[in-house]
Amino acid sequence: MKIINELKHNDQQINWHGQIGIAPFASKGHLALTNIDSNSFWAYTKSVSPYWLKQARISLSGDYQTIINGDQTQLNIENTEFVINDAVLSETAESEAMLAFESLNVAPISFDLAEMLLDLGTIDLSQPQILLERSADTSLNIL
Repeated sequence: MKIINELKHNDQQINWHGQIGIAPFASKGHLALTNIDSNSFWAYTKSVSPYWLKQARISLSGDYQTIINGDQTQLNIENTEFVINDAVLSETAESEAMLAFESLNVAPISFDLAEMLLDLGTIDLSQPQILLERSADTSLNIL
């Protein structure tokens, strides 16, 4: 079954087009998340990060193919780009910024679950601003 789907809210957008099957579950297509506000989901991802991402806009687009058949899962991701714009990183939602940057762009990204292989291509960071503080025990806040 071939499907094209698009969701929009303000300037945030989710686009997907591809194919999906049920027995076994299989899907391949292109997914694009554009200008997703970090406040929309960071509370859910906070448990896996020691930092808080504030006021960022996140975009992700790429091609994927997956098959889940019994206890075997195949996942391949290709031609993917990950972009974070206008980000501020801090220790908590209320604390001052430790890191701010205009943009972080990672592309092309590819991933093969069977081979456990991740290729991040090029990582570009634009206009980083870092605030380091040393505490009385000589540790740095960013660590």
